[in-house]
Amino acid sequence: MQKSKLPLKKLYTFVSHFLKRVGPNKQTKNKGRPQKYEDALIITLWLFQILNNYSYRETLEKAKNEGFNAPSLCDYHYRVKQLDDELLKSILEECAKLLLEDKQTLCYIADATGFGFGDKYNNKNC
Repeated sequence: MQKSKLPLKKLYTFVSHFLKRVGPNKQTKNKGRPQKYEDALIITLWLFQILNNYSYRETLEKAKNEGFNAPSLCDYHYRVKQLDDELLKSILEECAKLLLEDKQTLCYIADATGFGFGDKYNNKNC
């Protein structure tokens, strides 16, 4: 499935499933106002934003159009900046386990060089 074809509702289901398997949120604090939006929604919106290369505003607009109770721009931006690195790493590990359950696949390689397949670029040796 192409990343741009991944529906927001399906992504939300995956993230909710992974968060249940990982365990309770360690970020919850006893002080202050309780969080109105769950971590699963914030992480889902953030992943959807990254996968589709949307801005914060576009992401929230798409979420509202699909029937999600989306946070305000300020709340969403703040919660994304507060995401726990360990939580995101554990979600990534769970995704890897799910993807590697297929016995035919030995590994997945994530290429983050910025060059697409078949793109031409100048190689300047000094």
